Amino acid sequence: MKKLIYVLLLFTVFTACKEDLGSYEYTDINMLTIENIQETYLVSSGASPEIYPELEFTKDIHYKEDDYEFEWVSFKAGSLPGDKRSTVHKGKNFDVAFPLGIGTYDMFYVVKEKATGMSWRHKFSIRVEGTYRGGWAILYAAGDNAQVDYFEYNHANGDYPKSYRNFTKLFADGSTGKGFSLRGEPKFIQGWSVRNPSTGAASKYQLYMGADNTEKINITDGFVWDERYAFIFETAGGSAMTSIEKLYPVSAGSGFAYSNGNAFLTYNVFQYNFGTPINRLANGETFPIAPYIAINRVSSSSFIGLMYDTKNKRFVRSTGGGQTSTTPLAYNPASAAFDPNDVGMDLVWMGATNFSGGWAYAVLTKDNRYYLARMQNASAFVAQYLDEITDIPQIAQATAFAVDQLYGYMQYAVGGKLYQYDAGETKQAYLMKDFGSRQISMLKYDQGVVVPLSAAQNANNVATFGKRFLPALTALICATYDPANPSASGHVDFFETPQFNGAYETYYSFDGMGKVKDVCNVETPYGW
Repeated sequence: MKKLIYVLLLFTVFTACKEDLGSYEYTDINMLTIENIQETYLVSSGASPEIYPELEFTKDIHYKEDDYEFEWVSFKAGSLPGDKRSTVHKGKNFDVAFPLGIGTYDMFYVVKEKATGMSWRHKFSIRVEGTYRGGWAILYAAGDNAQVDYFEYNHANGDYPKSYRNFTKLFADGSTGKGFSLRGEPKFIQGWSVRNPSTGAASKYQLYMGADNTEKINITDGFVWDERYAFIFETAGGSAMTSIEKLYPVSAGSGFAYSNGNAFLTYNVFQYNFGTPINRLANGETFPIAPYIAINRVSSSSFIGLMYDTKNKRFVRSTGGGQTSTTPLAYNPASAAFDPNDVGMDLVWMGATNFSGGWAYAVLTKDNRYYLARMQNASAFVAQYLDEITDIPQIAQATAFAVDQLYGYMQYAVGGKLYQYDAGETKQAYLMKDFGSRQISMLKYDQGVVVPLSAAQNANNVATFGKRFLPALTALICATYDPANPSASGHVDFFETPQFNGAYETYYSFDGMGKVKDVCNVETPYGW
């Protein structure tokens, strides 16, 4: 009897299931086709990609936008999990400025139906490029880190009306999402045309910036940056050097660098990269050098760098891309002002000028006495002059120096006072500017790498190279700040320094930065 009951129960269950077949009501789901989105968009930094998707729903033909949510999402491959997804805009159309920096981004357009939670997405990419003209880049301290402001050149008016504050915040690696940063105190900023592994076989103009780390922006390819541009990837071996303290370009593809008492060179002709110190002799002797390299851009083919050996207190040279330094230097006791191989003094500062074919100036001291050495630093080396300058005003307190590119005057700063020393004719120092309570943080001349002074002086180039670069290549650049407000009082003047110690005239000025460490003319794009 029990068996019969079990059979009847099973029969009843299966019969019920069988009778239920086909009793469900099936409803087509709402499907979406997304059109009018290109595979890749090329967008200028700060501009809108102007994307207007066309949506076609299978069920909601006359849809209302209020019934849906729209997101534009950047996906950063290789980032930490929490950083992979970033919503850059909400709205059916992308008709606002793209908020991320220069780089290439994987993008998703996401449409979500509010009532059901169902969503659809469409993948594409956005490449953000810089459309900046050349101009001035100013490196300064911003809290515990370094920051750069950029002032763009306008050729029509011959001025710099557009400024980009905290310029490097615009740059990010499109693959990883990592933003550009300069960590620690600012050290240098320099433009240079060079070939390296990070940018390929062709020589490209790049803007190098140094703090605790050294980075560069690829100007030639549209002001772009990614993590491959870290300085470590253009060094021999890729691990010996992660940063440098100063860069000294000589010409396109050749130049010197200084870091921690050592000098390095890169030379595209022989495919040399930074990495092995050149402050050593062929016999293996090594020596530390002062943090200055006097180069010659007039005779750039000779690839000359003059250094000062702080251990043996002597001048040494690197020429022709050699991997070692040269000593002793040429010395004729009958005509030379001093023995460059046995100076016996401490170096205070050294710089270079294009004046008279390329000279090096060096301020030296011993026993509280001060001297100015002037040396012909071309294919031939001559220790031409050594003048005692102990008695010129406040030279012992000088904190910054520069040497004029046209007439060979030496400028130096003491607090807020700017002096000019005429080493050739009067042998006197003149007070040219007094900034009162403000302090001078930097003096320099920007010698240029791409555009030589001869191109700016050429009468045929008055309306182009002359208009922009003649002031840039001849101006004394002087940065000042207020010690009571160093984070926001930075000011940079570009002074014309006339012959015969004439009064300085101002070409133009920039302000609104922190305490300025360095200034660089970003030569390309030219702007016309």
